[in-house]
Amino acid sequence: MFFFIAFSASAEELKPLTVQLKWQHQFQFAGFYAAVEKGFYRKAGFEVTLKQAAVGVNPIEVVLSGKADYGVANSELLLYHLKGSPVTALAVLIQHSPLVLVSLENSGIYSPQDLIGKRVMFPAGPYGANTLGLLAREGVEASQVKQVPMSFNVDDLINGQVDAMVGYATDLPYQLNEKGVAFNLIQPRSYGIDFYGDTLFTSRDRVGNKSEEVRLFRNATLAGWRYALEHPQEVIGFLQTRFRSSKDLEALQFEATAMRKLMAPTLVDLGHMNPGRWQHIGETFAALGMGPKKIDLDGFLYDPNRTVFNERMRQLIWWMVIAAALVGLLLLLLVALNWRLNRKVSAHALELAERKHREISLRLLSKAVENSHSGVLIIDSSEKVVYANPAFCEQCGLDAPELQSMNLSDVRRYLALPEIDSRCWEGSAELAVPVEVKGRFADGSERWVQVAVSPILEYPDQGVELYREPAPVSHYVFSCEDITPQKKSQEQMEKLAFYDQLTGLESRLLFKLRLENALARSARDNKMTALMFIDLDLFKKINDHYGHDVGDEVLKAVATRIRQTVRSNDTVARISGDEFTVIVSDIVDHTVVRRVAEDILNSLTKAINVAGIEHVVSVSIGIAITPSDANDVETLTKHADVAMYQAKKSGRNGVQFFSHSMNEWVREKKQLEQDMREALSERQFKLVYQPVVELTTGKLVGLEVLLRWQHPVRGSISPEYFIPLAEESGLILPLGKWLAHELIAAMQRISSVGVTGLMMSINMSPKQVRDDALLRDVSQILQRQGVDDFRLLLELTERALRDDGRNDGVNLRRLTELGFKLVIDEFGEGGVSVRMLSELPAEYIKISRQFVQECAYNVASQQAICATLALARCLGIQAIAVGVESLDQVRFLREQGCALGQGHLFSPASELEELLDRFSPDNVVMFTSAT
Repeated sequence: MFFFIAFSASAEELKPLTVQLKWQHQFQFAGFYAAVEKGFYRKAGFEVTLKQAAVGVNPIEVVLSGKADYGVANSELLLYHLKGSPVTALAVLIQHSPLVLVSLENSGIYSPQDLIGKRVMFPAGPYGANTLGLLAREGVEASQVKQVPMSFNVDDLINGQVDAMVGYATDLPYQLNEKGVAFNLIQPRSYGIDFYGDTLFTSRDRVGNKSEEVRLFRNATLAGWRYALEHPQEVIGFLQTRFRSSKDLEALQFEATAMRKLMAPTLVDLGHMNPGRWQHIGETFAALGMGPKKIDLDGFLYDPNRTVFNERMRQLIWWMVIAAALVGLLLLLLVALNWRLNRKVSAHALELAERKHREISLRLLSKAVENSHSGVLIIDSSEKVVYANPAFCEQCGLDAPELQSMNLSDVRRYLALPEIDSRCWEGSAELAVPVEVKGRFADGSERWVQVAVSPILEYPDQGVELYREPAPVSHYVFSCEDITPQKKSQEQMEKLAFYDQLTGLESRLLFKLRLENALARSARDNKMTALMFIDLDLFKKINDHYGHDVGDEVLKAVATRIRQTVRSNDTVARISGDEFTVIVSDIVDHTVVRRVAEDILNSLTKAINVAGIEHVVSVSIGIAITPSDANDVETLTKHADVAMYQAKKSGRNGVQFFSHSMNEWVREKKQLEQDMREALSERQFKLVYQPVVELTTGKLVGLEVLLRWQHPVRGSISPEYFIPLAEESGLILPLGKWLAHELIAAMQRISSVGVTGLMMSINMSPKQVRDDALLRDVSQILQRQGVDDFRLLLELTERALRDDGRNDGVNLRRLTELGFKLVIDEFGEGGVSVRMLSELPAEYIKISRQFVQECAYNVASQQAICATLALARCLGIQAIAVGVESLDQVRFLREQGCALGQGHLFSPASELEELLDRFSPDNVVMFTSAT
């Protein structure tokens, strides 16, 4: 009896042990923190201190010097063993080394061969074996890269001080993502270099002299790791509060996810060590000249089974000695035997009574389960169904005999029961967290079921023995509760909270959540998010004149049109009576949001019919964009609202950007508009002309009229810049009239030198062609002045004709009624169909400049020109070659039957007097014959 008292007292004493970590406190050592905080070490009889490492601290040297009892090292531990250091690997914690090579995305470094001649940051000596082995395996000599000592600073890579660097896959990608830096990863494992990661080790002497301590410490550490992998968030809490980790929450969560992949706990048992793999690692060291060629693992790999056996043998011998000593006590025990037998008889009677009570309790429990409205399913450890109560049978639409012939995978065809893993419950009877699954009941209805799984252990009532493994699971109980009514109520509440009941759009509450997510995503991905505030103009009049019922119908119609107009990933919400918002996310400039806003305005131009009455509505749109205008929900919303009111002040039915740069553009446009008005009166505009000639004779047959603006301050301004502004501001009408008068004067001047019958072509856009007032005024001016000796043509590019979706041929046919002819410019680039070409009132097509300039040497361009000429002949249309610059081009065009051309070979665009001087009195341009 004294022996057992002494043993119990000694068990209460905790032995102090020190563990030297590889680095500072982080999730990489989560299992050690869990073993400390959850008492695994204390249960094993140890008081453990965890020591952080710093730059220059080598855990192997610390343990060998006696300053720590256990340590964590990489695969270089084997190199110390091969060189004679007395170290023993107890357990591999990370099955795959987290070391990777990282380069910037635009560096062009995607493989080990790309590192040749580059600056690569990796450790020297054994710690660099992983990288050197990768290079050697891919045929890259160490001398072919420029090795840079480790600084552990990712900014060296970002700032270009190195081209690539070694880092941990558990934290380096996170650091780069946080800084918004795109990168490439080179995984040594992809090239056959698969070193072990963190390995628990101690000295060889400790394994020999303190084998029981080593065994208990190893088991407690692995138990801590199992707990950490199952409860990562709890361990992260330990790190932040108890161990003061320098990493933030998101960094620790990223590290936890990456660590689990490297440890592969579902594929490989924790602590497992493969001798063959250690052999391969040793051979890699030998190939790099770091270690001996003979790889002897004797004494290096710890065998827990052999240690347990030896320990048990020693204990067995000890117990045999004690048993021999106890033989002397046998006579004394015989005296007490009769007394104990009497007690056992009494205990047996009591046990019978308790057994009867348990049987009654089991019958009551069985009756309760049979009549329960909750489904109950019991399976054995092989996942075969052993019992299902009537409620579960009803849920699945099967009877009990059918179910009892199935296994769990068969049952999942009817109800999506959760996966189970027996290792999660070994030694524990804790309930799993209930999960919600969706299934189809026997009546065909889809219903929600809450499922909870409980394990049944094989020997839950036995005490914990000294060498016993955790109790295995014999059965699992699935409890299934129909929660469909609760889910429907929850969905209805969410719908009421998150969606507008009138329009079906998202509500103000959901809009704010969407906007918060969009802003966070934009900040992470370095993109922009635009917020539109849309307000119906004068909507109060509709409510006042026609009533709120009509107003509601108008609001629903407006909501539908907005929703159909925006992009599929945009968010539309109604936040008040006649106010809507649109979130346009993941954009890189203002172009997309401007186009969406304009599409919304265009979608509302068609009247809304309610009860036979058509209502024309318009909206004012204000836009604010991140990050230039704001980076938070409140400020961005305020700025979009301010911009919307500015749009109303500017005349309604328009768009206003809050962006300062956009406001400056508005001011610039207004200034340019004012300058254009002054330019008309101050004769800053002028016309230049480029001739069209017959290729066989050089005779002048036409002129292309080009408009130029010479601004006194800005210099020459392109028509592509000021013509859209003139169309937008209404100045296109006076500009068109000025052009008509100038053109008349030019034609009169041409007639005065005896040149007649020329075709005069003017470039116009589809928008100008649709402007009836502009065409009518220009036509009337030209007809009044008597220019019958000239043929008037309007040029439109093929691309403009294709893209103009509203053009139905009516506007173009109107040109012929007003006396104009049509020229299709840049033919061959816009993709107009042959059918459309045949329906257009076109008399000329201009062959694309690119084809003409390449026709002397490019077969594809030659074929394109031949095809264009053949098509023109079939349709009765004349072709004009544009951009003729050489005699070789003239020769080819003439051979293919092209009659007309224009280009610098004949004359660049020039003022009229200069052009008339260039042509001979016979109206023929002087150029060397191409024949």
